[in-house]
Amino acid sequence: MKRISPCALLGAAIFCGFGTVRAEEPNLHFGFLTDTHVLDDDASYDNVRLALALFREKGVSLIAHGGDVSTHNVVERYQKYKSIFDETFAGATPPVQLTAVGNHDSFWKKGGTDQTASVQLANSVSMLETLGVANTHTDKKVVGGYTFLIMPWAIGKDGFIGWTEYETQISTACAENPGKPVFLLEHEPPQDTIY
Repeated sequence: MKRISPCALLGAAIFCGFGTVRAEEPNLHFGFLTDTHVLDDDASYDNVRLALALFREKGVSLIAHGGDVSTHNVVERYQKYKSIFDETFAGATPPVQLTAVGNHDSFWKKGGTDQTASVQLANSVSMLETLGVANTHTDKKVVGGYTFLIMPWAIGKDGFIGWTEYETQISTACAENPGKPVFLLEHEPPQDTIY
């Protein structure tokens, strides 16, 4: 399996604007990044700084993170990520942040793994609270008139939603928003970034 490097993925951070097809101002500008896998060294945060600076420059109203903020579930790394976000948007209205929980955010602990569902759920809650994001591990948010469904990587595991509920939430959101996109934020790589 061929992977695009995190540098390339973050360096080409996705910037999206949604509106009508005509040449008018989009209704929503948002930035997307994923798999930042920050570590304890400052260098691992450089791409995060660059992506957030780009998002500020472009005036996004939402930043969506696809999960795996850190390589391991370490609170200090999430605190550092949050401080970089706060520094980047100091003096400005910060964008809404929505973050999906990745397997490294809930499952992987420095020095080993803990596979119990209760620990994974607690790790997910801790990570999202530390980042100060606007969502829980499974959530529905409306931003700029568009619906965002946030789903955990652990669908079907104890404490997380099952596949039937997952499909029901997506179907319901689509039915409630005819003619409008519904955005699904989960820890799956964007199309064509893994070969």
